[in-house]
Amino acid sequence: IARVSRNDWKRTGSFGNDAHSSDIVALSFSSNGLYLASAGKDGQVIVWDTASEKFVARYKVSTSIVDIAWSPISNLLAWTDMEGALVRWTSPIPSNLPSPCSPVSRSTGVSKSKPPKDKAAHKELMALLGDEADASDKEEGEDLALTKDADEEEEDWVEDDMGGDYIKEEKEVFHEGGAREMVNVTKAQPPFQPGATPFKNKKRLLAFNQIGVVEVSDQDPHQVVNVEFHNRSLRTGYHFTDPLRFTMAAIGERGVAFAGPSEEHHPATLSYRPYESWTSNSDWEINLPPGEEPVAVAAGGLPYSKDFSSDDLGGDGYVALATSEQLIRFFSGGGVQKYIWAAEGDVVSMVAGPEWVFVLHREGGTSLDGCQNLRYSLISCKTFDMVREGRLPIQRNRTVTWIGITEEEAPAMYDSAGYMYILDRFRRPTQGRWVLLMNTNLLARKVGKEENYWPVGLSLKEFLCIILKGRDRYPGFPRPITQQIEVQMPLLSMDLPRVQHEERFLRDKMALTMEQDASHDETASSTTAKEVALDKILIQQIQQACKDDRMTRAVDLAEDLHHVKSIDAAKSVAGFYHKVGLQDKIDMLKERKESGDDEEGDVDPREGWGRVTAPIARSYAPNSGGARPSNAAAFSKDFAPSAAPIRHSLALAKPIGEVPFTANRSKLTGAGSSSVIAPSVESSMEVDADS
Repeated sequence: IARVSRNDWKRTGSFGNDAHSSDIVALSFSSNGLYLASAGKDGQVIVWDTASEKFVARYKVSTSIVDIAWSPISNLLAWTDMEGALVRWTSPIPSNLPSPCSPVSRSTGVSKSKPPKDKAAHKELMALLGDEADASDKEEGEDLALTKDADEEEEDWVEDDMGGDYIKEEKEVFHEGGAREMVNVTKAQPPFQPGATPFKNKKRLLAFNQIGVVEVSDQDPHQVVNVEFHNRSLRTGYHFTDPLRFTMAAIGERGVAFAGPSEEHHPATLSYRPYESWTSNSDWEINLPPGEEPVAVAAGGLPYSKDFSSDDLGGDGYVALATSEQLIRFFSGGGVQKYIWAAEGDVVSMVAGPEWVFVLHREGGTSLDGCQNLRYSLISCKTFDMVREGRLPIQRNRTVTWIGITEEEAPAMYDSAGYMYILDRFRRPTQGRWVLLMNTNLLARKVGKEENYWPVGLSLKEFLCIILKGRDRYPGFPRPITQQIEVQMPLLSMDLPRVQHEERFLRDKMALTMEQDASHDETASSTTAKEVALDKILIQQIQQACKDDRMTRAVDLAEDLHHVKSIDAAKSVAGFYHKVGLQDKIDMLKERKESGDDEEGDVDPREGWGRVTAPIARSYAPNSGGARPSNAAAFSKDFAPSAAPIRHSLALAKPIGEVPFTANRSKLTGAGSSSVIAPSVESSMEVDADS
């Protein structure tokens, strides 16, 4: 902001060269010229002292401002934004500084303000601004200021008008000594139900996920609930009249749960409706005690078997209900109350999967630096063991907008900045960590567009969402179609083909690790086929590294190969490009692979003693009709300390044929040969070096 003289049009000064980080859209001088207000696209409203050219106060907004203006009779600054709201900032100038509406005398400086001579016009102006101070009681020469109650009312009006977008509010506090202190007030994120929307034209969504949709139509004094499913051949939709006016719902694999608050004629209620049952009267309802209201609800259960076998033992799933008393109540699919967990803080959201419930709750209150202080817990739905817990990687001034369970059964979350995270290695005790899976701001389709993404489901390959145009935050009606966006981890230099291969390998490797952790048999044919597919990606990258003459990169890639035949294929690629040194390195990797030595060479194996890293295998067989072993036994075994490792020591010498025992294999079989026979791999691999 530059100051220019009206006499010779020369620049005489400037206001804060780096205060605004984006374009400035509006400027306004106070009536006495002592202050200048500026608004920018960076969401800041700044008040400047025109004499010192330094800022006096600052205010954060969440939308673009159209215009800004000072009140001519009071310490008040107002502006309008692109959403059509009129926002007023009361007392932007501290009391120890001159008023923005006091006339300035050249000789005596600042004098007290005088109200307009036309008292009728003065009253009309005060009524227009909404000030509750009685102008008729003001005498000439007195400052016109808002009462304390009016100030509080206006501040509440500003927050409610923005629909909770003011997560962080900044205020300037001036002390008598002249020191300035910034006080930050962080608004706590309210509880939310994944896949829910607010009412619009008397319709809203209670739940929306990859299984189905729950819509509600308000037909006062009751509601009409409509339940639809994406796969109509597996489940049949239905609708019913809702006199209890449910406000939240959760769609699970085996049924839909509904919850509603208490009203004058009935208490708070939880209802569950299974899809199918081998008996009648499978629906049930239960009332909460007085003073306890539902906050979040989740429904889970095992997926149905593909053949719909009659020996299905998956039951009707399970339900979890979080209440205002910081309690999480667990119910079986038949309505049996199984467990009550007293959460460590207010529950913010909750979602359920086949095996566990993913809960978000607040650790105490919010921080002054804009942090929501959210934690997560992963609880077994069968044994109610705490499988995993920790802090969420939510940055300051951000909130969680969606949580879910991926197709790989991993917990996932999406924040207000467009970042998607997934909990990797969640089945391994002490090893779970959050991984940034996707940054929607970097999507190629978003270049030059203003659009948002409303999550519906997620896998390591695809992001299922509804694309919202402009500033919309929720889908409307008629309901838009869901779209699939390819997941892409935000690696550096993604425009390079080799980095794109690295990104694909990283995601596929993560999916393979999750499948192996969940499986009781790590040598299953499905995992072997995925390992071969990953090896093909690596060999393509090794070929490119040979073309680029980057041998160190080729060795790093070869170390990730899973099978001996894949290593032989990599050696063939190196031989085609006449990389003799690379062939020697690959031979060393093959020898290590065949002998089963640790990748770290001579690392003392005792360093790993006592570590509990065995993954928690899936407690049921996929598509087995829900037959599952005892979870109590499985979890107690998985969490038990690992068996003591075998201590390596010298064994008695035994003759091998007619050759005496020796510790040096090269002396036994010759320097260029090996007596160890490589294990056969069911899948073969052929690599054309010219491809």
